[in-house]
Amino acid sequence: MKVLPANQTDRSGGATLLSAVRNAFPSLRHVWVDQGFKVIARRWVVERTFAWWTFQRRLNRDYELLPACTECFIYATMIRLMIRRLAC
Repeated sequence: MKVLPANQTDRSGGATLLSAVRNAFPSLRHVWVDQGFKVIARRWVVERTFAWWTFQRRLNRDYELLPACTECFIYATMIRLMIRRLAC
């Protein structure tokens, strides 16, 4: 996960993120991303994750001053969601 400024496009931010992830996870083979107007088969996975974030008060609006703070709240939200799913 990488939070970028609003003046940077998703495409350029995705290239930055994938180049950083390539070294950390060399066995990574599939990545599902939101491709804008082109509809892809697994797009619902990305959209569902965005919907989960809107249930969190701190992620529903942009309250944070720094992108790093927003990124931390996204990590905390996903950790909480995964723990709830593993506990069931």
